[in-house]
Amino acid sequence: MINRQRGSVTMVAIIMVMFLAILASTANTLVNSDLRMSKTNSDAIEAQFAAEAGAKRAISMFYQKNQDWTWLDANSTPIWQSLSTDQNKSYHVKTELASAQVVPVNPAVGGVYTITSIGKVRGTIKKVTVTVTVTGNSGASILNKYALYSKNDTYIWGGNGPNIKGDMGLAGGNKVKIDSGYNFLQGKLHVTSIPTGWHDWLTSAMYVIDPDIGTLSVVIPPLPTLPVISTSIPTGADIITGPNTASMPNSVYYSTALSDFGGGLIAGSSDTTLYATNGLHLTNKGSSYNKGWITASNGNLKIYINGDANLSNGSYINSKGNIEIYVSGSLSMSGASYIKSDNGNVTIIANQEINLTDNNNYIQAAIKGKSEIYSLKNSINLSNSCYINGGTVTLEAQSNVNFANSSSINKSNTYSNAIAFIYANGSTFTNDVVIGGAASQVITTGPFNINSNVYAPNTLFVSASGQTQISNNPTIGCLYTNGSLSVSNTPTIIPNANAISLITGGSTPSITVNNWGN
Repeated sequence: MINRQRGSVTMVAIIMVMFLAILASTANTLVNSDLRMSKTNSDAIEAQFAAEAGAKRAISMFYQKNQDWTWLDANSTPIWQSLSTDQNKSYHVKTELASAQVVPVNPAVGGVYTITSIGKVRGTIKKVTVTVTVTGNSGASILNKYALYSKNDTYIWGGNGPNIKGDMGLAGGNKVKIDSGYNFLQGKLHVTSIPTGWHDWLTSAMYVIDPDIGTLSVVIPPLPTLPVISTSIPTGADIITGPNTASMPNSVYYSTALSDFGGGLIAGSSDTTLYATNGLHLTNKGSSYNKGWITASNGNLKIYINGDANLSNGSYINSKGNIEIYVSGSLSMSGASYIKSDNGNVTIIANQEINLTDNNNYIQAAIKGKSEIYSLKNSINLSNSCYINGGTVTLEAQSNVNFANSSSINKSNTYSNAIAFIYANGSTFTNDVVIGGAASQVITTGPFNINSNVYAPNTLFVSASGQTQISNNPTIGCLYTNGSLSVSNTPTIIPNANAISLITGGSTPSITVNNWGN
């Protein structure tokens, strides 16, 4: 009996010990799991801090006068930066401009940069992205230093040569050739080596041998997008027929008749929208309707055109307020036609070509208004005394922007304080053109051909590539190209501080940080 009792006690004791062992093991597992989870959470938090530290370092660098970007990723291979003496905590950062990975120059050129920072603590990875908008500093060191800059082959020739009132930076090395009289040089010549065709009058006091002439960065803003344009008329819509003269008291109208329209449409609403579902052609339709016209005397006017737009024979679109015109095809103006806002802005976005090429056509915004004109897939062409005016004029084309035959931008004294921004994702040809106003810039991915009777003394020209030619007797503010350059005859090139400030944003760039996210 006693032995059986002792055996029972022993068994209970063993069971208790086993239970306690299991309990201890489970507790140890739970504790270790909690510790691991705590460590993982801690690593995630620290990795997030590391990623944010990398992003903040990049942001702060944009504000520096002397910017060091050597620590950024230059390609797909990360350059890890230690967050502290602990090598397990690090980050790497890349920057993109126009969707391409870049390492900014010093100082960073204007544009919208996307910063991506990766933080790592042991095996835990966190990411931070942020966009930074830099206004100014588009190759500021070059633009503030030279009246004329060329990165590649340069040939200057012709009698006494051009009249260049400032320093020149010519980085083409032994591909720089100067064959002009000494009168052309009114500043110092910065070269990487002594050019060929070197004349005796080019003494050492006139030039500087400089292995680093500088770097020109060329940035063109992205084109806008074309909104959706109606191709049909919805049931119950207000419809315009023609040719006639009619009032439009309501706010929205549709029409298929505007494809060949004479007469007038008078908008009465404070905001009127017109859908031309079969194209738009305002023109002469005989003695009763010798022109076509659309006017908004009380407010803003929007016109959506499915197809091409054409204004001819003195036809016009006029508004007291803003004018917005969206064209799925091309826009052409002829016969002294015009688009004009009396007190507001003019915005024109066309998929294809925009042509003002015949007899005094014009587009004009108010003195303090904006004229913004975009060809999304083709060119913008002005010739034959056609012009564009506005307090701020912006032209941008996916292809070329061309001026010829007495065309102009802000030539009128009324717009003497105006500014202009002209961008071409191709080349720009100028012959017999005036670009007026206080300051303007023309930036192109391809070359310039600047020829006779170009008067743009307050305009800065920037080219990313190709062979730029300046010939005969134009007058321009200054010119910079990463391509090759030929200068002949007697052009005048005078640096303009207002034009330089327009593109560099002055001595200090404007920085805007937004879209911070993980």
